[in-house]
Amino acid sequence: MNQGGKHHTNLAQQPATPRSKQHRSTSRPRLSWKALYYDLYRQTHGELAADQEIEADARERAALLAHTSSSRPPL
Repeated sequence: MNQGGKHHTNLAQQPATPRSKQHRSTSRPRLSWKALYYDLYRQTHGELAADQEIEADARERAALLAHTSSSRPPL
C-alpha cells in the first residue's frame, strides 16, 4: 500500500551495485601490488631497504610459489 505519497520499490528490481564499488574508499588512492609489496617489505625489513633487495626477495618468493604450485597434484 502506498503511504503518504511515497513510492516503495522492491530491492530485487533495482540494479545491483558491484561489491567492489560498495566498499571502495574514495579518500585513498589505489596502490598497485608492487607498491604494496615494497611498502610491506620496508615496514618489516627497515625503511632503508634498497629496491634491488626487495626485487630479489619478490623473485625468490615467486620462484618458490611457482615450484610448490607446479609440484602439487591436480585437485
